[in-house]
Amino acid sequence: MDKNSNSETEYCGYPGAQEITGLAAGTLYSLVSKRRIPHVRIGPRLVRFNREELRNWLRTQEVHPNTNEINEKRGYCGTR
Repeated sequence: MDKNSNSETEYCGYPGAQEITGLAAGTLYSLVSKRRIPHVRIGPRLVRFNREELRNWLRTQEVHPNTNEINEKRGYCGTR
C-alpha cells in the first residue's frame, strides 16, 4: 500500500510543476511542447512530471558567473 501512495506523490501535474519550478503554466506548456523539460505524456493531453527529475532539471539550469569575464568587464568599464 505504501508503494502506491509513494507513486502517487512521485508524479505531479502542471500545478505541482509550477510549485517546484516557479514557472508559469504557459512556460511549462512551451517547454513540454519543445521537449526541453522532463515529463511523461500519458495520452495526447495528459502530462505528468516526476518531482525529483524536475528538481534535478532545475539544478542543471543554474548559471554560474564567469569571474574572469566579470573582472574583464569591470576593467573595461573602469578605463572609460
